[in-house]
Amino acid sequence: MKNAILFLLLAGSITANSQSETKPSLKDLLYSGKLKLDSTAVIKKGDDLSSKIDTSTKKAEPALSKAVPATGDLGKPPVPQLNTVADGGNITDSAAPAADAVKAPVTPAKSNTKIWKEYTDSLTTTLKTELLTSKKIKKETYFLTVDYEIGADGIVSILNVVSTPENAFLQDEVKKRMEFTIPQLVPVLDSSGKPRKVKRKYNFNLTKE
Repeated sequence: MKNAILFLLLAGSITANSQSETKPSLKDLLYSGKLKLDSTAVIKKGDDLSSKIDTSTKKAEPALSKAVPATGDLGKPPVPQLNTVADGGNITDSAAPAADAVKAPVTPAKSNTKIWKEYTDSLTTTLKTELLTSKKIKKETYFLTVDYEIGADGIVSILNVVSTPENAFLQDEVKKRMEFTIPQLVPVLDSSGKPRKVKRKYNFNLTKE
């Protein structure tokens, strides 16, 4: 009887040793990541771990980072943020399209003929109201000729003033007023396109009644 009990104990010891050598330990399975566990599963000593080993090979899925545009509402494109600039006490929108800006119309340059006519019309009015009132000018119609020169830079020089009938006071006064008030003109170009000096004459009349 004792021999039989010893035989059974010896056989059980050999079987247990063989199972411990062939089966992986719980520690090895946990660290290798092959053990399948539920969040609620409890492993007890003596459980068969072979049923809990995950034999499937999981492949690491590369994380694809896709740029997702930020939207205020789902499916709607983001509203662009407008930069504002403080101008004094006012806020101006720097993102306003340039097409909305009001452009000042380009004023074409006046011709010498138009500039001269506007000037002489104003001059005639001034001479009638300020100069003809002098007692040194008799009641008469005076025909005046003005010789002037347009420089290469457009500056006008009064060369001479002659009146018919002759009146030295009238001639001097007209010349002085023109020298102080005459406008600059557009330079006259020669055939090669270079500015040059030119001489001109201007005739007008004044009548004292």
